[in-house]
Amino acid sequence: MREDQPSGAVGGSAPGVADHLPRWKLGPIVSSMESNSEAREDLHLIERAEVSPYVDYPPTPAWYPSAVGLFAGALVCAIALLLRTTWIGALAVIGLLVIEGAFLGWYQRYHGALPSLRNPPAEFRPLLWRFAVGYTAILLIVVALWFFAGWWAAAIGAALMTTAGVAVYERAYAATAARTKARLA
Repeated sequence: MREDQPSGAVGGSAPGVADHLPRWKLGPIVSSMESNSEAREDLHLIERAEVSPYVDYPPTPAWYPSAVGLFAGALVCAIALLLRTTWIGALAVIGLLVIEGAFLGWYQRYHGALPSLRNPPAEFRPLLWRFAVGYTAILLIVVALWFFAGWWAAAIGAALMTTAGVAVYERAYAATAARTKARLA
């Protein structure tokens, strides 16, 4: 018999109490749960920790939207080269992928813990959906430019639209992060 069970209890229950509902255990737990203000504080701390990767980050450098836009334009040019001269295009695409990998490694170190896209906080879900829709729209417009105006128009369009899209997204993200941080303060 355990120390915290009342004497005379059979199978963990007091006499006359069903075995599936031990009286010696239920009362203190329920009363503790109802009056414990620490639970609310703990939940607040847990929520704050969950959103921390989304709201606690260094500011994105001012050159970031332009760099992403130039990368998008360069990628369209590299694909055009790949379709015309296989080995030069392949080297260009590989070079851009190496640059992208180096940038992502730097950004991971700069930002710290990167947010997950699998289960973002509620405030960020609409923003991430708008980003996905905007990204898809830019991609479709770039493909249309390629077919109707040529690869050079697609490259220019990719660079300009990506730069503008990333700048708009960065501002919206910062505003959402500030609102979320204020709510959890």
